[in-house]
Amino acid sequence: MVGARLRDNKGGEEATVTARMVVNAAGPWAGRVAALAGIGVSMKNSRGALVALNLRWVNTIVNRCRPPGDGDIMVPVGTVCVLGTTSVPTDDPFDTRIEPWEVSRILEEAEHMAPGIERTRALRAWAGVRPIYDPGSAGVGREAKRTFSILDHAARDGVGGFVSVVGGKFTTYRLMAEQTSDLICARLGVSAPCTTADEILPAPPNMQAKPHFLGARLSRLEHGATPGALICECEIVTRPQIERALAAYDRPPALNDLRRDLRIGMGPCQGGFCAFRAGAIRHEVCGTPAYETVAALREFAQRRFGGVYPLLWGHNLRQAMLDEMIARRVMGRVLREGDLESAAAPRPCPPPDDAPPLP
Repeated sequence: MVGARLRDNKGGEEATVTARMVVNAAGPWAGRVAALAGIGVSMKNSRGALVALNLRWVNTIVNRCRPPGDGDIMVPVGTVCVLGTTSVPTDDPFDTRIEPWEVSRILEEAEHMAPGIERTRALRAWAGVRPIYDPGSAGVGREAKRTFSILDHAARDGVGGFVSVVGGKFTTYRLMAEQTSDLICARLGVSAPCTTADEILPAPPNMQAKPHFLGARLSRLEHGATPGALICECEIVTRPQIERALAAYDRPPALNDLRRDLRIGMGPCQGGFCAFRAGAIRHEVCGTPAYETVAALREFAQRRFGGVYPLLWGHNLRQAMLDEMIARRVMGRVLREGDLESAAAPRPCPPPDDAPPLP
C-alpha cells in the first residue's frame, strides 16, 4: 500500500496522497475500506441506541452488576446523563435507526438502577454502530467481544504498508492509537516512545486546552470574565464565544459545528431559542446571504428534531410544538407536516430560483 486516491464529494476535486504506512481506522466501515485493497476483514457490527436525560442525575458512572444487557449503564456527560444501550446486529454501518422498543427498554432498565428516573425528562435519543471485529468465533450481539485488534496486513495478508485497527470503543481509543503507533514505528524503524497517554487533547483554536469544571462558564459570566450577550442560556454561551469560534474557521461553519465546539442547542430547548440567535450572528460575522442562513437553520432544526422524534411525549412533545411554532413565526416555515417522517434524514433548504449558486 502506497497511499490513497481521495475525492471531495462537495467540490468534486480529486487528489492522490502517498504514505509509507496507511492506517485503516474506519470503525464499522473498516471491512469496506480493507476491501478496497483486496483484503478481507470480517466485521460483525451491532447497532446501539442511547438516551440523554435533561440533568446530570448521577456524578459517577453507574453500571448494573449482571451479564451485559440492554440499558445497564448510566453515564454523566457534561450537563446531562446518558443511558445506554441496546444491541441489534446490522450489516449496514450507516444504520442509525432508533426503534420505539429500544427507548422503552432503556428507560425501563434504568429504573432498576435509579428508581423514579423513568419519569424524568429525556432530551433526545441517538444511535451508532459498534465496530465489532469477527475473526471467526466472536459470537453474535452481546456475546461478541468488545476488545480491539491491530492487524498487520504485511504479516497477515502479504500486503505491506497497511495496518487496520478494528473493534474497540471510544473509552479505549488512546490505547488503540498507542499500540497502532508502536506497530507503525517498528515497521519504520522508529524507537521513540508513544506519548499519547500523557498529553491533553488539543482544543479548537481560540479555546482553552485544559480540563474544566461544570460551573466554569457560569462562573466566568457572573464574574465578568466573559462579558457579552447570553445567546444559549442552557449551556451558558455568549456572543463573544460564538464570534471567536466563527473566526477559527476559514469558511462559514455549519451551526452543527458550533454545537460541537460550544454545545449550542444541546439543552432542553434543543436549539429552539438559541439557533436563531447563533444563525443571526453567523450571518453578520461571516456575511452569508440570507437564503444560505435559512438553509443552515433548517438543517440544524431538522438534525435536532431527528434526535427528539423518538421521544415525542410529555415535556418533549410540548417543547417540540413550541420550537416548531417559534420556527414558523420566525422563518415562515421550517418543518412541514411531511417532515415528521423524514427529519432523521436532513436535507438542505433549496435557495430561491433567483438566488446565485452557493460557492
